Amino acid sequence: MSLLREGDKPSNLEFYSRAIEIPEYHHVALPKHLPAEYALFGHERLSKFRFKKDIILRAIPSIALFGRHDEASPVFPNITALIRRVRRVAFEVDELIWIPETVTGNYWGKGLFVEMREGDLIAVSELIVSHPGRKLTEARANPGWFYRAETDGRWIRVHSPDDCPCGHQWRHRRHLESLAIIEHFWTNDAALAGRTDNVGETPIPQSP
Repeated sequence: MSLLREGDKPSNLEFYSRAIEIPEYHHVALPKHLPAEYALFGHERLSKFRFKKDIILRAIPSIALFGRHDEASPVFPNITALIRRVRRVAFEVDELIWIPETVTGNYWGKGLFVEMREGDLIAVSELIVSHPGRKLTEARANPGWFYRAETDGRWIRVHSPDDCPCGHQWRHRRHLESLAIIEHFWTNDAALAGRTDNVGETPIPQSP
């Protein structure tokens, strides 16, 4: 599911070139032009784009995706309150994450996308981007899993026909671990909770 408006996708690609031309005295089978699946990441943020829907962007530290959280019960009172208030949140890291199934199609992980759906269901999916060369050109959300939030912020898994068909249960459980780390930062570090470069809130600009 693409998140960007059609007219907001960049088309021109930047490139690297040699600063000094060095003569080549013998043939070397070395590709001089990198294929599009190589990403030369320049730390671009999704805030540069206009989205199809109202989406709140929250920058999170990389440990939220790479760290571990051992608590079994998914209880997210702060995240639940945010989702009920703004409906859609993209949690973004300042990284590109290699995904074996999508890297040949030039898609990379960039965080999590959480959305309130009909029937009071919360969809949690992977936030992915297209990044050919040096350009961040697309943002989309993969299919995910669905949950219902209880009054105490505890999330209960709800099976849906729209569930991700990947069959990798570990990956989707890992999404909950990431949300638990985000909730931990939010609860225990007030400074992080208010900063746009970590867990701060940055509204996405909308098209007129």
